[in-house]
Amino acid sequence: MLITVEFRRTGSRDFARALELASGHPTFASTPPPVRFRVRYTQDEAEACEALLAVVGAWSQTRLLLGEHPVDRQRLAHLLACYRARLAAPDRRAYCQGGEVHETQVGPVRQLFPCRLIPISESNHHGWFQYGRLTREGVFLVDKGLLRHTVREAAHRTLAEHCPAFFSAEVDGVVDRLPDRIHPQRDGGWTYREGWVDGRFVPVGVEKRRREPVAGVSSAARPAGRQGGPAGDSGRSWEDPAATAVADGARAAPSHSVAPGSRPAEGSAPTGPVTERRTVPAVRYGDVGGLTRQLRVIRENLELPLRYPELFTHLGVEPHRGLLLAGPPGTGKTLLTKALATECQAHFCIVNGPEIISKWHGESEANLRRVFDEARLLAPAVVLIDEIDSIAPDRSRVTHNHEAVLVSQLLALLDGLIDRGAVVVVGTTNRPELVDPALRRPGRLDLVLEIGMPDAQAREEILRIHTGRMPLHPDVDVPELARRTEGFAGAHLGSLCREAGLECMREVLEFSADGEFVLPPGVVDGLRVRRSHFERALPTVTPGRY
Repeated sequence: MLITVEFRRTGSRDFARALELASGHPTFASTPPPVRFRVRYTQDEAEACEALLAVVGAWSQTRLLLGEHPVDRQRLAHLLACYRARLAAPDRRAYCQGGEVHETQVGPVRQLFPCRLIPISESNHHGWFQYGRLTREGVFLVDKGLLRHTVREAAHRTLAEHCPAFFSAEVDGVVDRLPDRIHPQRDGGWTYREGWVDGRFVPVGVEKRRREPVAGVSSAARPAGRQGGPAGDSGRSWEDPAATAVADGARAAPSHSVAPGSRPAEGSAPTGPVTERRTVPAVRYGDVGGLTRQLRVIRENLELPLRYPELFTHLGVEPHRGLLLAGPPGTGKTLLTKALATECQAHFCIVNGPEIISKWHGESEANLRRVFDEARLLAPAVVLIDEIDSIAPDRSRVTHNHEAVLVSQLLALLDGLIDRGAVVVVGTTNRPELVDPALRRPGRLDLVLEIGMPDAQAREEILRIHTGRMPLHPDVDVPELARRTEGFAGAHLGSLCREAGLECMREVLEFSADGEFVLPPGVVDGLRVRRSHFERALPTVTPGRY
């Protein structure tokens, strides 16, 4: 961890003190006019760095760098104070782990990750089980990808990723050890977390069951509209209300929690906390292969406004608000958009023509407005309009008035007549010539990117991404596969790898007398996908004509 502090000569009465603190360091240096003074500290010199920051940190011309990246003074000071406290702690690892275990209503709780700057724990308020979704069967599926992304974002935001005591592999190991699913109906330590959705309380997640029941809480004390239980349960919830009552007088367990064999009400299981209901994909830039140029353009023109809007505000520059991706099917248009949303931690809305078009007059336009309203409410957001030519065709070619009205509504939304906030709109199409030309006007989808079929180098990169988690035999020659797959799009290459894996499975699977699959013991660890498996898979994947 290398910290660089740069400051200029000022009229402040504290300048002499700052120069005295800096000049006493071996790395002290000054630049030619305009004169800037620079000093570099290591993590073991945190106390000296804090002393200089206390003097020059508030000056407008002061620059702070952590490694090669500019950092905020308050975040840097917080990191240095945390690291200095770690050095002074008798047990440094215990300090990073959060120290003592706290007793709460759900039992002993301690910080989950070995870093005080990542406040995710076993508690109901900051629990790791806030990340995932509740199925209709009442099983909570933990979204470990989203949890990892949240942890990395927290480490990036708080600068913890630069701390010498922070190890990404150790953080990933903690996530790997967490359960993949939670079933409160079978595990008595868990119960359902409720939220107010569409005018009623419904299950939206899970939480730890509180241990201290309150005596005297009866079913008559429940809020109106929440009496009784699921059908077939004698009007009683499958949970014991007294077991889930809390010491602070909160309500007993709701009687309409998901019971075995029952299903929640329609729309009652949104993903994530109900306060936001944001949807963030789990696709990173590293999952996109062969699109280096397009990635660079998207990061410069769309990611920067979402991450650092103050930069554009300061410069008085209006950023791009829309992007049109044109290219054959399977070339990564949707994947690229999902990666943008993930990296920016933006809410992701995908719009398909059939979901928007309605037979009722004015309903299609209302559906479109609702999508933009949702994106503005949950901003930053990325709105993907898939196959945009289906809802915004060239108005000179349409024969029905309602089609032209829908295009006009989309143009009005893109035109900035309604303030969209930090919202980026991406349209994808295989036939750009059918899209209304007015969509490409500046201020709308004015950034157009052509995504063609991948060349041999791009195909090799895509194949390496798809085979990254496959146990390959040394006889698999990925560059040769790339040369032999001329005309394959990214989707076809993914299908090729999947078929090769299935070919490998078929070699070891056996059938019992009654026709059931039988997996011989001890064969899984020795499985390797060989060149012969790809040879057999190649004829089954045939790129179509576009």
